[in-house]
Amino acid sequence: MRIVEKEGRTQKEAIEAACEELNCSEEQLEVEVISKGTGLLRLLVGEKVRIRAKLKEEASAPGGQDLSPDSAPQEVSMKGENDEAQETSDKAKGFLEGVLNYMGVEASVRVEETPEQILLTIRGDGSGLLIGKRGRTLDALQYLVNKAVRKSASGGEGEKRVVVDSEHYRERREESLRNMAFQMAEKARNQGKPIMLENMSPRDRRIIHLALDELEGIKTESEGQGLERHLVIYPV
Repeated sequence: MRIVEKEGRTQKEAIEAACEELNCSEEQLEVEVISKGTGLLRLLVGEKVRIRAKLKEEASAPGGQDLSPDSAPQEVSMKGENDEAQETSDKAKGFLEGVLNYMGVEASVRVEETPEQILLTIRGDGSGLLIGKRGRTLDALQYLVNKAVRKSASGGEGEKRVVVDSEHYRERREESLRNMAFQMAEKARNQGKPIMLENMSPRDRRIIHLALDELEGIKTESEGQGLERHLVIYPV
């Protein structure tokens, strides 16, 4: 089984790098933290987190267990999962509101839940200031919220990822990256030589990888280490 070691400014960033390397989702990974900094020190001075990751082995149901939709145990289990999801949403929203209040930011937090994630949207005067350069302030807030929620939760595999957004930044950033990716791909194809992009987070690199994945005559590769990891677009 393939094992990779990755590092990033946060554990989340290191995990996203592992997902990119293994071409899988976060839920499919088994992660071991090798080294990490301390709290705000890591966020402020850039001390890196290093992880070791591999794909989880698929779990099988115990022999003879009734997993049909009509079975009573399944209904009880689903109810428990729904209750836990609601509790996670409430904790995430409350923690983020507390952080914003501590920062002196007057804003509200709206919660939207999907099967894959819990989206916390910050709304209010000056909420745009919370985005930061290339979304780094949002990423830091998102890391703190996920850390706080997981510390108080049961740690089950079904835990949803919490995403923090403001003024639709995540959507706008993804659209901007996709447009840039297609422009740079066309440039690489016309010039017949690789185009190296700027240093990016694992999430941003993954967006570009996926955008160009099925584009004929183009391939993408991530190169570099740590915070200097970037993406190169190759004509083929």
